[in-house]
Amino acid sequence: MVLREVRRTPDADEGPLESPSVDIRGASGCIGVAQERQPRHDTGVTAWNSYSYLFGPFLAFGGIALMVAILRWSSRRGASVVAAPAKPGSHTEYGLLVAVAAPATYIEGEVVRRQLEAAGLRATMAQTLDGPRIMVWPADEGKARALLKSSR
Repeated sequence: MVLREVRRTPDADEGPLESPSVDIRGASGCIGVAQERQPRHDTGVTAWNSYSYLFGPFLAFGGIALMVAILRWSSRRGASVVAAPAKPGSHTEYGLLVAVAAPATYIEGEVVRRQLEAAGLRATMAQTLDGPRIMVWPADEGKARALLKSSR
């Protein structure tokens, strides 16, 4: 039996060869040739037919349309995720809080608020339509008024 093997190095883009070409002579003298398997180059290629030239522009315009839709949705008016600045209202529009002082300026109001907090009372200052007001809870109203009278 005569066996001749042809060796070939694979190209980088073909991948590894699975079996080389081999001439085989059998006992009967018949010659058989085992051929190497050729790598398939059609895997992963999609047939787009004659419309393949339209795919790129449609994909580009679709991406731009998606970005425009997202930007329009995120920048519309009315439903912002950022808190709007507080709007001043009447001193009666602050729920359970009761106004105990009406300072002339914001600085005087801050001094009074800190004085109430130093005494252990929860106080806040609100900018109302009538000017700044010092607000406390109804349970602390009597203590706050007494403290403010004694400090004058």
